[in-house]
Amino acid sequence: MNNPSEENTEVKLVAEDGCLYTPKEAMSKELRDLDFYQDNPILIVHHPEGDHDTIKWPRPNAKHLRSALFDAREQGLIPDVREVLLPNGEMFVI
Repeated sequence: MNNPSEENTEVKLVAEDGCLYTPKEAMSKELRDLDFYQDNPILIVHHPEGDHDTIKWPRPNAKHLRSALFDAREQGLIPDVREVLLPNGEMFVI
């Protein structure tokens, strides 16, 4: 079951250098405490063939973005939310 406090958390993605990133402050405390994450983690889509791609901004592939956000949510990079705020202010449903 979802944690109600996480469902009400707003996650605003960060656009930098033509790619989308998750905000470091949205990560679980355990991940934030690791020295590995110095900056905002980049969103990456994992293809079944084994390839990986970043999520481009300002025109992301919605299928790839949804997949990358699902993975980020499962890995604790973002809380268990149903939607995120894109850098342009639009909501995106995961």
